[in-house]
Amino acid sequence: MNLLSRVLLALFCFFTFQLKAQIFQQDSLALVQLYDSTNGKNWTIKTNWKTALPVTKWFGISVVGNRVTSIVLPNNNLTGHIPSAIGNLTQLTFDLRLENNSITGSIPASIGNLTILKQLNFAGNQLSGVLPQEIGNLAKITYLDVSFNKITGNIPATIGGLNQLSSLFLNVNKLSGNIPSTICFLPNLLFCYLDYNQLSGGIPPQIGNLTSLKTFSASNNQLSGNIPFSIGNLGNLATLDVSVNQLSDTLPPTIGNLTNLINLKLQYNQFNGFLPKVVGDLPKLVSCYLNNNRFKGKIPSGFSTNANLTNFQLQNNQFTFAGIEDVASKATYSPQAIIPLQKKGTALLVEVGGNPANNVFTWYRNGIVTATIPADSSFIPSSTGKYHVTVSNAVANMLVLSSDTISITTLPINLIMLRGTISNGNALLSWQTTEKLHFTVEYSVDARDFIGIKIDALTNSINGIINVQASVTHFGVNYFRIKGVNQQGEVGYSNTIGLFLGNQANELITSVFPNPARTSIHIRGGGSIKALAVYAFSGKQMPMSFTQNNTSIQISNYPKGYYFIQVMNAAGKKEIVPFEKN
Repeated sequence: MNLLSRVLLALFCFFTFQLKAQIFQQDSLALVQLYDSTNGKNWTIKTNWKTALPVTKWFGISVVGNRVTSIVLPNNNLTGHIPSAIGNLTQLTFDLRLENNSITGSIPASIGNLTILKQLNFAGNQLSGVLPQEIGNLAKITYLDVSFNKITGNIPATIGGLNQLSSLFLNVNKLSGNIPSTICFLPNLLFCYLDYNQLSGGIPPQIGNLTSLKTFSASNNQLSGNIPFSIGNLGNLATLDVSVNQLSDTLPPTIGNLTNLINLKLQYNQFNGFLPKVVGDLPKLVSCYLNNNRFKGKIPSGFSTNANLTNFQLQNNQFTFAGIEDVASKATYSPQAIIPLQKKGTALLVEVGGNPANNVFTWYRNGIVTATIPADSSFIPSSTGKYHVTVSNAVANMLVLSSDTISITTLPINLIMLRGTISNGNALLSWQTTEKLHFTVEYSVDARDFIGIKIDALTNSINGIINVQASVTHFGVNYFRIKGVNQQGEVGYSNTIGLFLGNQANELITSVFPNPARTSIHIRGGGSIKALAVYAFSGKQMPMSFTQNNTSIQISNYPKGYYFIQVMNAAGKKEIVPFEKN
């Protein structure tokens, strides 16, 4: 203490003695040390401090009897540090408020002496060091705020002794380690803010004990693991914010118990799996941030019908158009993750969900548009190269899904498809390509394992017609395809067709005409048809109506491409015949 301070203190003591010791000396000395250690001469307001006037007249001080019961000095340009003598103010009952100043140093352990203090606010300073274990002695405290500082170390487990605490603000510091489970045993806790620290580990499973909790915010940490099932016990919770962490796994269905939840913030984690339907059904949900995770599947219908939900973030997940069409008017949903491009036989296809009629597929070869196809997710490449597709949707028009890339290194030769007819019990196959090939006819009884049965030695041929004798096939459905090898040695395969070889009088379909067709195709058969279906060569079943008296199928709404008809009679006999829509 400098000489001037000593002189002033002596004068202060003299005058307070003359005033019959209006304040306890230990309190007056503690106030003087607070003034000196925080550069009181530079405070914004320091009215009557360290004067002969009663302490009751000092700015920001409240006194009951002869003891200091409250210190309120926010936004007052306090610098320096908090003296350990602050712990001598043992009758501080109401407030110790030093927020929004420039105080440095650590919180002294003597703070634990303030056992009847109700509110402590050191927020918005530059405090460092650890949060002292002795903070757990503040048995009467209801409001504890040390946010927006530079406090390090772990959250002391002794914090679980603050049985009267309703508001806990530890956010925006440099706290590390786990969230102590003792926090979960504070029966009166309403608000818990732990965000913007360096906390790790999981959310304690005991969090379900905090049945009075209204806000739990632990965003911007390094938390891992999942959201415990016990979260469903928090029936009063209005805000759950665990965004920007490393949390994973699926969401527990018990979230559906949070009927008072208004804000759900889960963005920037690693949550995965499907969204529980119960989330969309939460009756008071206004804001739902699910973006930047790994959610997939269909968006449950509750998200589209929930009238209160006005802020809905879905972008940067693994969603397709499934369900997004329904929430497009209220959600932010673009972009989404790359969708997988699949190869099935000679066709490329993607699964994008939504109403197929709303989808348009733009196919690229080596980065250049090669085809635009509405309503059909399959595409047969015309040459070797690197292929990918983008998909737009007429309803969810802010999202364009993009696929990964597949390299086609073998030649797809079914530019004009393989066709087959039955002639005198034999299979008559014909095909045409745009490139000179060496052809091999391959045959199978199950469409999986093929063997070569006829070879065309003419390497300069761009078309072919071969009559496969019934003697090398079997009675029933026979499958054929063409293997082609070009002059560079690249290998490709045609589409596969199935023909029923046997007595023509017993064949279900003897002809399909016209082929190719534009608006309709007609069936002529030698047997009774019980069931009929039309499929694209990608395997997708096409819409149609069928009665046993039907002899024609309307195909005017089908995209251009190749299809096959599958028919079955009452005995379960099946037959497959291909056709082309142009």
